Amino acid sequence: MNNFLIWSGASIPQALKAVTSTPAAMLGVEKVKGNLDAGADADLVIFSEGNKGLVIDEVWKFGTKVFEREDTSGISEASDSTMASTGSA
Repeated sequence: MNNFLIWSGASIPQALKAVTSTPAAMLGVEKVKGNLDAGADADLVIFSEGNKGLVIDEVWKFGTKVFEREDTSGISEASDSTMASTGSA
């Protein structure tokens, strides 16, 4: 995500779409991947904006948390959280 944001100049919402719903649609799996709709696989990543770009706070796979970041040293106090449904197939 960070490289995409830097190289493309896209906004965070544009970048999230480019790495989630767009590839899912291209692969024909948009009903279960790349979205947060009921019936989807419930795969998502929660990001925060840190001093050096986006950092991953949590990863959920099929509705189960599989990762939670413990180190918050790279996060500014005024950080915003961003949720993205993963586009992985």
